[in-house]
Amino acid sequence: LATLLQTLGLPFFGCQLPLVQGVSFAGVATMGAILGSQGGGGLPAVLGAVMAASLIGFLITPVFSRITKFFPPLVTGIVITTIGLTLMPVAARWVMGGNSASPEFGSVANIGLAALTFAIVLLLSKLGSATISRLSILLAMVAGTLIAWALGMTDFSKVTEGPIFAFPTPFHFGMPTFHIAAILSMCIVIMVTLVETSADILAVGEIIDTKVDSKRLGNGLRADMASSILAPIFGSFTQSAF
Repeated sequence: LATLLQTLGLPFFGCQLPLVQGVSFAGVATMGAILGSQGGGGLPAVLGAVMAASLIGFLITPVFSRITKFFPPLVTGIVITTIGLTLMPVAARWVMGGNSASPEFGSVANIGLAALTFAIVLLLSKLGSATISRLSILLAMVAGTLIAWALGMTDFSKVTEGPIFAFPTPFHFGMPTFHIAAILSMCIVIMVTLVETSADILAVGEIIDTKVDSKRLGNGLRADMASSILAPIFGSFTQSAF
């Protein structure tokens, strides 16, 4: 729903650019600190902090959207590169197998499967048509999964145990609680999220040769923050454009 709001848009919401909304990596450390603090309030406090801080972010988007002149390509590129670098440890863990407690963690089979999937990405992106090139990552993931299935490295036994369609239970983890310290900490995360989304919107605008002015950027940031306010209702966190 957040992605549809961002890409299709409503009046005053959504930049109408080809972006995907997802949970921002920037908040992981802060959320962990809130969970680990004594009297921190647990997960309901995290969800409450996300809602309150996102509301503050929503209110300051008109001001934040006017700073596009301070985002030349160099700044935009640095922000996006930094996001990618911070995610590299996650990718490395997945390459090793994902579960460090597993005896197969770091096995030749796991690393080899990741390398083969990566090779398929490169092959499809260079040798295929324009459409196949754009879908190279998705197609390679499908191919890698099929290869893993053929090698007996997958287990789909749990898939059929759950319902085919399911709706997330609102407030499944309890009603959000609001703690000043947690909210202030999450406000820093929201500022980082606004910078992330601004950089991504400006970069995608450059890629598809579409002008992104302060009004369009503001619409994108409002969609970001509105989604972040509502996400904790369904057990999710701060939304950011990718």
